[in-house]
Amino acid sequence: MAIPNIDFINKPYDDETMFYDLELGQYILDPDYARNETGYNLMAKFGTAENVVTILSFISTFAYNYIYSFKDSAYRKKMRYYLSHSKENREGIKKLMIDLVKYLFQESGPLMSYITGINLQEARSIPLPTKEYTVGINGSIIAENYGFKNRYFKYRFSIDDKYGEEW
Repeated sequence: MAIPNIDFINKPYDDETMFYDLELGQYILDPDYARNETGYNLMAKFGTAENVVTILSFISTFAYNYIYSFKDSAYRKKMRYYLSHSKENREGIKKLMIDLVKYLFQESGPLMSYITGINLQEARSIPLPTKEYTVGINGSIIAENYGFKNRYFKYRFSIDDKYGEEW
């Protein structure tokens, strides 16, 4: 069974909310849209437009890596295709990334995943955060509601390699 036409788009597209980075193979939030949806002035926090795009690219990578963590790595290309061609997934990714921007402003949000788990001053181990700390509680709920945490794909489909990476 293919992805139903009502949910399928022929190729990823850019609009006023997100753009698709072919090199990374993922959607990235538009800076103005992220500011309007979250209410946070990203330019004031990060200084330049280039810095804001870089941060939003990090946010996108956090979201995609979290989603990929639920599938076997052998299915990464198939998952990338599925995420880029499903309207429902596009909407879910957008919501997850908006939530990650909000989470970033609360106790560094997804940056918590970089904590080593060792307190060097006291030379003792501290509990490592679970992978839910990467996206937070709300992000985890969004991922669950959109089926990103499912081990299996919602639809059975195959990828036509004639288009290569130009999705």
